[in-house]
Amino acid sequence: MGKRIHDVHIVAAAVVHRVPLVVTLNEDDFKDFSAHVTCLTPAESVRQITKKRV
Repeated sequence: MGKRIHDVHIVAAAVVHRVPLVVTLNEDDFKDFSAHVTCLTPAESVRQITKKRV
């Protein structure tokens, strides 16, 4: 389980605190949790913020 436990803790904290979005450089590590959180790369998150401002 090793490194995977860190991803589980991140998702658990996001769910408990009702944070629907996780920004990560390792999107593939979070694919199993897509029912609980949406994952974006930093570049994708910046594009979303930029779209909302226009």
